[in-house]
Amino acid sequence: MSSSFEFTLWVMVFVYAGHILEEYTLDWKSWAEDLSGFRLGWENFWAINAAVIVFGVCCAMIGWQSPAISLIFPTLAIINGLFFHIAPTFIQRRISPGVITSALFFLPVGFWVFWGAQQDQALSLQTILLAIIGGAFVMAYPILLLRLKDKLNTKES
Repeated sequence: MSSSFEFTLWVMVFVYAGHILEEYTLDWKSWAEDLSGFRLGWENFWAINAAVIVFGVCCAMIGWQSPAISLIFPTLAIINGLFFHIAPTFIQRRISPGVITSALFFLPVGFWVFWGAQQDQALSLQTILLAIIGGAFVMAYPILLLRLKDKLNTKES
């Protein structure tokens, strides 16, 4: 199997780092607190995003050896961009910190990675479905942990 487009997974990691920079610079924390009702510290932001970058690097290193795993990362970026930045910006008519990199990079680069996997014959319907399920799980996991944290903190009070 040729791997001429496997490098696009690394481009996705680079793009995600730029997205994190945009969110931090434009105060994603305050925006997310207003939207979700969660009290989020910057420590949550950095811990979650550090885990995301480590996950992205792992996916890029795995590459087309296991595309169902490696494609979870661009799927995560596409889900994050569409449902957590672009859609809220349109619905709220208020810019979401992260919408710029979501629109300009997450969607085009995310789909480019999938196109590259197809070109390298590393893509199947099963791989796409597993990547979507994995991406949705990885997106939901920190949200579930924050909800659990809130419930545990409420019980202690």
